[in-house]
Amino acid sequence: MSLPRRTAALLGCGIAVTLALSGARIAAAQTPPSYIQNNIGLQGFLDGEGIRLRSTEERGIRLGQLVLWPSFFLEGRWDSNLFQVEEDAEPRSVPVIRLVPGLALTNLNPTTFSYEFGTEVDVRIYASGDETLQEQTNAGVKADARFTILPKGAVSITLQDSFRRTLSSQNTETRSTYNRNTNRVGARVDVKPGGGALVFIAAYDFVFNAFDDFDRGEYMSHDVVFRTAWRFYPKTEAFLDASLSIWNWSTDPEFQSVFEDNMPLRVVAGLNGFVTKKLALLAKVGYGNSFHDNGPSYENAIGQAELAYTFSPSLLLAAGFVRDFSPSYYGNFFVENRTYLRSQLRFMRQFAIDLSAAYHYVEFAEFDPIAADPDSANDGTYTVVSHKERQDHQVSAHLRFNVELTRWLGLSVGYEFRGVFTDFKLTSRAANTGDFDYIDAGAYVRHQVYGSLNVVY
Repeated sequence: MSLPRRTAALLGCGIAVTLALSGARIAAAQTPPSYIQNNIGLQGFLDGEGIRLRSTEERGIRLGQLVLWPSFFLEGRWDSNLFQVEEDAEPRSVPVIRLVPGLALTNLNPTTFSYEFGTEVDVRIYASGDETLQEQTNAGVKADARFTILPKGAVSITLQDSFRRTLSSQNTETRSTYNRNTNRVGARVDVKPGGGALVFIAAYDFVFNAFDDFDRGEYMSHDVVFRTAWRFYPKTEAFLDASLSIWNWSTDPEFQSVFEDNMPLRVVAGLNGFVTKKLALLAKVGYGNSFHDNGPSYENAIGQAELAYTFSPSLLLAAGFVRDFSPSYYGNFFVENRTYLRSQLRFMRQFAIDLSAAYHYVEFAEFDPIAADPDSANDGTYTVVSHKERQDHQVSAHLRFNVELTRWLGLSVGYEFRGVFTDFKLTSRAANTGDFDYIDAGAYVRHQVYGSLNVVY
């Protein structure tokens, strides 16, 4: 049941909470972890990698050699299609309240030992009388810790850990979720001979991914990365990256024909940085191979190209293209070809508009669930697909308007869109009657509108 009338009172609602520390003073300009600087919405791709406008604001609370960045967002949101279902399935809209406290800290001017820590909790309350919608209420978490020995030395060693608890509803109306917990822990060694123009990096991470309800999708991986970079201009570098993951699905034997272990390999080379005072370029190209134990493997080119132009300190425009592959819960892998555009505009020192939009062409590896498990057709139910080679056209967009009322208090309003356009359908059929139910119709359209009060000290 749609609840649009409740949303007006929620959007833009807010209350400010900040930390008052006796004797604290504003820290010198030092950048906290990016994810607590502003409200990035649920999609979050506005604040990813790439050239960004610099902030002139000095933020943070300095206590001796320690700098703290507390933050708090109180948001009201309306979601038009929580379960991401097609139009014929009658999408459920719902108002959402989000409480997002965060804290980051680091030490100033480290020479022998540096540390960084950041955490953010995302509490989502679904304001509905429907029990199925209420059961989606939960809390997500982002936490990062990084400890570096000799950060300015010719050789430095870093120990790091990153934890993410991400919230996601299933693509059918159910109390179960796709909420999952992912942790990445590892170490890296940086070698910077001759002052740092040339850098060699070797890193290892152990990753585990565990779902609350969807245990078939759990996995572990061992990730190894090697990187060489040469900074031949102050803001421009050439680099060579190579990575290998050993990916093991932790799944029941009956699903081992669907979830195949793999060893994705990527090797790319490229350039990154400013080619003029205003024009920045990221260009990388290389080879990828998913090395699946059984079934098809991806063996083809990967890469990215992006141009970013800073018209002034207040206006930036960037456009790019990415081609990459990923292991998939459906089929062995999918390939994404994404064309994107993003812009940032600041004016009158208090106002900012951010826009990001992308078109994704996604191709999945050929997959036939009956061929993977021929005996399923003789069981009580079995799964069939409308197309063995699934192809999706996806569109995503995010528009955000920010205003800073004071140095530490601001307001945001935003709109997020995601549409998946495909004729793919996954159905479950009864072997004895032939009756069927949709498991996944593939296509859906989702709109989200939000307003928030932001405290970033």
